[in-house]
Amino acid sequence: MCDFCEKRKIFSCCNLMDLRLNHNLLVKLPGFLTQCHMKWLSLQYNKFEKLPYNFFWALPWLFGNALSISYNSLKSLLVSCDAIINLKELPLSGNELADLRNLVNLLKLSRIECLHHLSCNQIKEFPEE
Repeated sequence: MCDFCEKRKIFSCCNLMDLRLNHNLLVKLPGFLTQCHMKWLSLQYNKFEKLPYNFFWALPWLFGNALSISYNSLKSLLVSCDAIINLKELPLSGNELADLRNLVNLLKLSRIECLHHLSCNQIKEFPEE
């Protein structure tokens, strides 16, 4: 089997509970993640400028768990509604978020309990609703 196939096989078992892909150069979600059922995924310090609209749909196993996407280059959050209903933690520090309207919608639709990581963004004001 080739080296690439062997590397992909590492993630095919999908028994991972915690994966931290911090401090890399990722710009899109690795495909193998949609087949795993982790409780924690950290994508901090990568190069994400935006998340695909179906980002949360592609990661249904995050229900009730946590996703960290701090220290990327996110300018806004596009939320695929009910897919995030049970997400409890979403650290967002160190991005370029300025428009928080989608974040407010996300908070209304989710069970996020921990949102203490909004520092180091481009926030100028909070939406009224």
